[in-house]
Amino acid sequence: MKTLKRQHGISMPLLVLIIAIGGFFLLRAFRLVPVYVENRYVVAALNSLGDNPEELHTMSARQIRQELQRFYQINNVNSPGPTQNIDVDKRSASTVVNINYETRVPLLWNIDFMVSFENQLDSARPNACCRPVAD
Repeated sequence: MKTLKRQHGISMPLLVLIIAIGGFFLLRAFRLVPVYVENRYVVAALNSLGDNPEELHTMSARQIRQELQRFYQINNVNSPGPTQNIDVDKRSASTVVNINYETRVPLLWNIDFMVSFENQLDSARPNACCRPVAD
């Protein structure tokens, strides 16, 4: 009598399940990665403003917004969050630029990912750019 050799490998239903789960997470990553890349451009814009903190302190709020909008236009930042939520606070010793916004990314039907970003530039501390500093 012949003995059957033990089979090695995975079955077809298990392979389909693994591909389906991997595909689900891969598609979600394709939707989330652009949101984080766009925030990297926002951070880069704030860093470019922080390169010369003395000049930043002398600029008006309107000029700061125009510089950020110019940087956004060059780098194709089109979301309403970073373009509309620019808050400039002129203080006696420094200028603080806040860009805080939320972005919703659809997951399934009526379920969304909500990603929140808080970016801050203080002209008194330009090296601590882009993370909120507690006062």
